Amino acid sequence: MGEYGDLLELGNAGYIVDIAKEPFIGNYADQIKTQMSTPDGKIYGVPLDVSGMGIYYNKDLFKKAGIAEFPKTQTGLKEAIDKLKAAEITPFAVAGADPWTLAHSLFTTIAGTASDVKALSEQVKSGGALSSDALKNGFKTIDMMLANADGKMATNDYNAEMALLAQGKVAMIQQGYWAYSSILKINDKVNLGLAAIPYSEKAEDTKLGVNINVSYAISSDSKHADAAKKLFAWLTSKEGNQIANGNMQQIPAIEDVKVAGDPISADIQSYIAAKKVVPWAQVYMSGGTRTDAEMIMSAYMFKKKNLDQTIEAMQASWAKK
Repeated sequence: MGEYGDLLELGNAGYIVDIAKEPFIGNYADQIKTQMSTPDGKIYGVPLDVSGMGIYYNKDLFKKAGIAEFPKTQTGLKEAIDKLKAAEITPFAVAGADPWTLAHSLFTTIAGTASDVKALSEQVKSGGALSSDALKNGFKTIDMMLANADGKMATNDYNAEMALLAQGKVAMIQQGYWAYSSILKINDKVNLGLAAIPYSEKAEDTKLGVNINVSYAISSDSKHADAAKKLFAWLTSKEGNQIANGNMQQIPAIEDVKVAGDPISADIQSYIAAKKVVPWAQVYMSGGTRTDAEMIMSAYMFKKKNLDQTIEAMQASWAKK
């Protein structure tokens, strides 16, 4: 199993099977199939669920600071930060000791400022530019997070970040849906929401990063491909997808499948229903580029690379991998 970029590499190399013409692919809605499909129309993997990435925010701390709703613009985010600080509430926690979390801040900024992430990926891989005015402006949001984090962002790891939010010591973190269960293990009474990250002054452009999760693929050498396809057919049926996601406690990838949810999954599904979502940028990258992004963003956080150098380094890695 793997992300889109992983399966694209394996598929192009002939290691896994194209399943685009299998009848069970018709079980997916078009917006899901778009995320599964390669530029030449092949599909190499079957996702069972979707996930979201955005900003977790403590609703009780927001209320204490007099913030009625999560902001949809960069100016609104700055104003919210100022209100939190005036109420002596630390706005953000950043897990700088776990560079993958920093990489995710880059990935969501790329996705949130691109008109078409998949097209941008093909453009960069073909030698085109990653940089744009929108992307550079989007970095102002990253800068706000770094400048208004608690004083230990260089040593905070993922677990520390979870604890700071769960214990009400900070108002916000950037993370994905996968973090919610970890947060609840620390404090199951914490009152959280998940919101889209604003990267401009246009509220209508603020969308939540929502994507199919890892997908399952069939090896080209498998002696049991027919059995695997039967399993895929069941897992993508409403019955199978409901059972799978009910046990995994994830958000179904198949339309009209309902499982017992939580406030964060409800937030994600509200963005999906409103069609205010963008795919994740990292799924269109190789594993090597995703790893490079960790070091690139660490250098940005520690001011070893400026904005232009950061974007140039990311473009170079994405183009060659």
